[in-house]
Amino acid sequence: MALFKRSQRTADIIKAYKHIFNSKEGQVVLYDLMNNSNFLRPTYSSKCPNVQTHLNEGKRELVLYILTKFQTDPKIVLELMKRGADEEARYAISE
Repeated sequence: MALFKRSQRTADIIKAYKHIFNSKEGQVVLYDLMNNSNFLRPTYSSKCPNVQTHLNEGKRELVLYILTKFQTDPKIVLELMKRGADEEARYAISE
């Protein structure tokens, strides 16, 4: 019975992740997390290699956790990154 309850809870959590991050607002938040977490960039930092590198990797790991939680198709991730970059360009301040 306990195993069933844990499985049901896991299924409910995955459903909640999908509901949130498949919405327009959720995708805006997910892009922001991806953009600010070194998701597609190296996590190594030469400033303070041990501390900053671990901090960067922790941020990246959180985004990877979210993406794997609702089993995101890599094509969707790439599309989200493109749309997010387009949005950023739209709000960019001209100097």
